[in-house]
Amino acid sequence: MNNLTFGVIGTSKKVDEHRIPIHPDHLLRLPEQIRSNLIFEEGYGEPFNIDDAEIAGKTGGIASRKEILTDIGNVILAKPVLADLQELREGGILWGYPHCVQQFDHTQAAIDRKQTLIAFEDMFVWGPNGQIGRHTFYKNNEMAGYCAVLHALQLKGIDGHYGNQRKTIIFSFGAVSRGAIYALKARGFKDITICIQRPDHEVREEVLDCHYVRIRGGNEAEARMMIIEHDGSKRPLTDLISESDIIVNGTFQEPDNPLIFVSEEERECLKPGCLIIDVSCDEGMGFYFAKPTTFENPMFKIGKVDYYAVDHTPSYLWESASRSISAALIVHLPSVLSGRAGWKENET
Repeated sequence: MNNLTFGVIGTSKKVDEHRIPIHPDHLLRLPEQIRSNLIFEEGYGEPFNIDDAEIAGKTGGIASRKEILTDIGNVILAKPVLADLQELREGGILWGYPHCVQQFDHTQAAIDRKQTLIAFEDMFVWGPNGQIGRHTFYKNNEMAGYCAVLHALQLKGIDGHYGNQRKTIIFSFGAVSRGAIYALKARGFKDITICIQRPDHEVREEVLDCHYVRIRGGNEAEARMMIIEHDGSKRPLTDLISESDIIVNGTFQEPDNPLIFVSEEERECLKPGCLIIDVSCDEGMGFYFAKPTTFENPMFKIGKVDYYAVDHTPSYLWESASRSISAALIVHLPSVLSGRAGWKENET
């Protein structure tokens, strides 16, 4: 069976996006028959001081961005934008982060042009009984939380080793939140409370020296949202928020039933001077004022509160993030290049 030829694009039309899907250092991990079916964008190796001739000598060659999209028509592009799908050959294949649920215009463009999207965000390891396991690109998700915290602390000019200690709360305990915890601890913050929805016995791989509470919707005669401590005691979530200097959101939201941690009616519970790092930002979800920000304008004020919500934070440490993506991606290159027959055999 002949493998498909894929073009690999390193540049992004998304402003301040610098991640690439395959790190040049990883090319020789791939068998020659796989590398020979990969055509790389002109200048792909420039950020690593590698010229086109060296890339071409290890792969199937070099082509322009336009040639990859319109002529080859099968492309690996980490962060596509709508214009990429509009330029991609009709019936072509794109493997990357299309974020179809959040970006309906991308989805509709692909449908209209009969394109196939293979979504990084929907790739998982599956258990023997069909249960969903760890996300294939979980380290990139960890880096989203890690980079967001580092960047936001820099902008705010604060640190845990120097200056005041600050109370931090984190919503959710997935990969994004774990990365945020690593960054907070590395920067010297010690008072960290993690708000989870799962029962205590379902919380795995707890990070040491963090306090865990469970959150739920309030019952009649209770506050809108409640927290439950290990001993069963309860109090309103707004009480905890009012004590917090740093609030991190790593929650994967359900668009049809989003969690709102702070409604407009509860805005007074936010502590003056606090920093909100909305890593998993979805507009209008989590916080009534939530909306994504950019590296150019990463933070804005809501009253006396600083709100940060850059939507592609791993690009802050783009080289490390590229290595993370690449290490996860190259494992699946043989299946993807084998075409639809190979896709059916790979549960991921």
